[in-house]
Amino acid sequence: MLRKLGGSSDWRWFRYPFLDEGKDEEQRIAARQVLGKHGYRVAAVTMGFSDWAFTPAWARCNAKGNKDALRQLERLYLQSARENVPVARQMAHDLYGRDIPYVLLMHVSAMSAHMMTQVIRLYRNAGFRLISLAEAERDPAYAAYTNLSLPPPPADWKRAQERGLTLPSAPDHSAVLNGMCA
Repeated sequence: MLRKLGGSSDWRWFRYPFLDEGKDEEQRIAARQVLGKHGYRVAAVTMGFSDWAFTPAWARCNAKGNKDALRQLERLYLQSARENVPVARQMAHDLYGRDIPYVLLMHVSAMSAHMMTQVIRLYRNAGFRLISLAEAERDPAYAAYTNLSLPPPPADWKRAQERGLTLPSAPDHSAVLNGMCA
């Protein structure tokens, strides 16, 4: 199906579900070998804001027609995206010593579609420009992810731990989201 729909485009990118590459080194290597054998590259992710967490609240509030709650969700969604910009930048500076071409993880949902124009504006106002996944992942920061003949890279938290760094984190809005329109 992907070959039929993707045609000659650059569609052979794989993102691990939940960004979970495997329970141990052996499993990670085996997965990389299978992906490499079939001509895939791994789409590493370096920025996100847990947009998926907004989906249930968005559905509940829409079903109830709660326009005030929907406006609150929109504000919180953009706030979450905004809060995660400095987190991603700090992580890149801690791990790579510089800004990198960030790869933003977003999920297909009604809310993400509804908010996309505002999200793009937010990122552009924060100094980002949009480029293709292939262009972003040509940066050396992604080499161990995209070149599946290399050993799997350690997780960011592990690399930070090895360097004695504490990676930044953004606020968790799950309690508010879980209570909205419940």
